[in-house]
Amino acid sequence: MKYIVLSFDDGRYDFVKNAMPVLIAEGIPATLNVITGVLDGKTQLESFSSEKKFINKNDLLFIQNNNIEIANHSSKHTNDVGDIKTALSYLQDRINIRKIGFASPHSELYSKNFSKFANLLSEDTLYLRSGNQLKRDGYLHLVIYLIFRFFHFASFFYIYNKRNIIDLNKKYKFYPSITWNCEIDNKDIMAIVNKMYDNQAIILNIHSVLAKHDVGYGKDKWFIDLDEFKSFIHWVKSYNDLKIITNQELYYINQKLVLL
Repeated sequence: MKYIVLSFDDGRYDFVKNAMPVLIAEGIPATLNVITGVLDGKTQLESFSSEKKFINKNDLLFIQNNNIEIANHSSKHTNDVGDIKTALSYLQDRINIRKIGFASPHSELYSKNFSKFANLLSEDTLYLRSGNQLKRDGYLHLVIYLIFRFFHFASFFYIYNKRNIIDLNKKYKFYPSITWNCEIDNKDIMAIVNKMYDNQAIILNIHSVLAKHDVGYGKDKWFIDLDEFKSFIHWVKSYNDLKIITNQELYYINQKLVLL
């Protein structure tokens, strides 16, 4: 079996408005990485595609009760350990779950600064999730990505993200993810899935899902088109030996296979 995690960052309101109806209709789970400060309006983000509209406290339980894993994205959209712990306590009080995953804002967590976050795993954080940053990728990966952006060859997107395919038979300090925004087509993600083997997984890092008539559509790159999203979900459901799971489920599958 191959696996995909749909990992939504921030807690933008379009997740409830656009993504959740699709997920509920298709019986698909996902992971929502919540910035707890946005729940009461204390944290403001410059997010043009989301129109600065975020979920509130009342949305949180509705989301959790509909097959969605709630994870930690800090209280102020930072990687400050204090902010991470503040958000963790806030979520523990409201969703009645002790162990909660953490997704690094801006993917600032990586191998060279892992020691800063390692102690989180010994407390109440179940897993860590991060991703790539072009500014630290090195020239080779930067060139590969630029070739992909200029020519839009799906094969180069695969080469750039091959390192982010998760081998569930191996132990991970933190899980890498693949950014999915309006610059990435369905076929780019499909090319990666088609090259994956059994017991491999990818985490797709998504911010907004927008319909063409939404005010924020096209305001920045941090969204995917709602029709594209629906099409991708239908493709996944028709694909033999491919399953969408939550990041928490991926963690437990990984733990089980590593111990075998």
